[in-house]
Amino acid sequence: MESTVANILKLKGFNGAKIIGGINGIHNEVKNGFLMEVPDVFSYIEEKSLLVTTLYPIYKDEKAKDELIPKLASKNLAGICIKPQRYVPRIPEVMVEQANKLGFPLIKLPQDANLSNLVNEILELSLNKHIGILKFRNFVNEKMMELFLKGEGLNTLIEEFSRIIDSPVILFDNDFNIKLTSKNIKDKLIYLENEQFVNAENLQLVVGGIKIEQDNYIINRIKAGNNSFGYLMVVECNRKDENILVALNQASLLLASEFHKNRAILEKEKNYLNSFIREMLENNISSKTEAVNKAKSFGWELEFPQVIIDLKLLVQDEKIKRENYEKLIEEKTLENIISKKINIELRKIKSAHIDDSLIIFVNVGSFEYNKEILMNIATTILNELKYMGKIGIGISKRIEKINELPLAYKEAKNGIEIGKALNKDSFLIHYEDFRVINLIKEIKDITLLKNYVNEKLGKLIEYDNSHDLSLMNTLKGVLDTNFNLQKTAKNMYIHYNTLRYRMEKLRELGINIDDGFEIGEIVLAYNIYIWFKSKGEM
Repeated sequence: MESTVANILKLKGFNGAKIIGGINGIHNEVKNGFLMEVPDVFSYIEEKSLLVTTLYPIYKDEKAKDELIPKLASKNLAGICIKPQRYVPRIPEVMVEQANKLGFPLIKLPQDANLSNLVNEILELSLNKHIGILKFRNFVNEKMMELFLKGEGLNTLIEEFSRIIDSPVILFDNDFNIKLTSKNIKDKLIYLENEQFVNAENLQLVVGGIKIEQDNYIINRIKAGNNSFGYLMVVECNRKDENILVALNQASLLLASEFHKNRAILEKEKNYLNSFIREMLENNISSKTEAVNKAKSFGWELEFPQVIIDLKLLVQDEKIKRENYEKLIEEKTLENIISKKINIELRKIKSAHIDDSLIIFVNVGSFEYNKEILMNIATTILNELKYMGKIGIGISKRIEKINELPLAYKEAKNGIEIGKALNKDSFLIHYEDFRVINLIKEIKDITLLKNYVNEKLGKLIEYDNSHDLSLMNTLKGVLDTNFNLQKTAKNMYIHYNTLRYRMEKLRELGINIDDGFEIGEIVLAYNIYIWFKSKGEM
């Protein structure tokens, strides 16, 4: 029997008792029973207790009697039982009025009531309930621990928990994305995305066409130490059912253990994978067969040709950057985006955290490879991850042999450095976009290169340093469109006449776009300038 005031009144010892005030609190939970033996009862009573008294300690103190009900209600007691006539002829009317106003149960006991026996009956009912809760907790723990020790996965654990409590169950990640649901809700559940910040109180769930209100679900964080792994929710349940609350807590603890174990395994595998990838990028694994076989142990089909995509979060907060990298790897976000975009299997794609960026290997032999496809993939990634802040993506050339990996990785990294020099916002850059820079880098005479830039672009650079017109960006714009001025104006979001004015200014500063040979030299000088700028030397 549940311990409430209403159920207490059904006990044998309370036969003849009558609630005369505060009927609205009839379902208050009762956890304990106390006798009022001293006037200062407030120092030892506990909340949700039912106080039993003859009012003897205060029967001569009118003020104390007037203040008793409000004080007990403020202490969150369940109610009070008073046996009148022995010390007080009747229960004061002011107490009845206060009880009704506060919704605080006031029970009148019959003349033959034994107060000590009443308290014992209350304690026995509460004790039986507590024992029942402990037994249920142990039952839940035993059933789920048995599965846990067998090495069963999250799906089985969630399903068993749902069966035990006879209610649907949902597993969320830390961002309240649904990861798993029990079978009894899977096809009926609709999760409405909330445009506002989502938390445990404002989730919008519809089950079988009916919106689930907050009163009909319980949610608990799954955590171990300082690590949070998500949330476990029980749907269509009584939030006040202590058995459900206890079971939810037990299940959350076991799921936290499962997540913790999986994270430890993943961390170890990640370290092995990173070491393996570093060996390839440093050309310490020259045998393709050795690399392919080793990659299989990580569930990775490393076949050639490959392309390396280097992704770097260009944000200042290192903690946020690291957390985002970890999330992308753990949830295989990049693999899933690429797999969906070009319809290839996940095992043909692998991402890893190397040198302050994420590198993604993509097997491009299984689809019709071209630059446009890769640029579309990178664009999708930028769109999907724009909430993380500024992102740079560099794409390598097509890699045919394992010994080409180190150079390709270097190219993808260099692309990001060059992109940073060219763009204020997120960007993507392909190897072919800066091939000439890779040739420039081979020239050892730095002075020769700087003199060349100064000769061709010196006036323009000097003008930009003292004006807000940013003509170097205008030059970049027209170079990107092969001097198609209409397209350049559109790309730069400026009026065509504005662009014509800037072009005249470029001519005044020695940029002659009417001479084909001169254009070639300007393009070369511009690429040298970008290379120096990416290194912070100009």
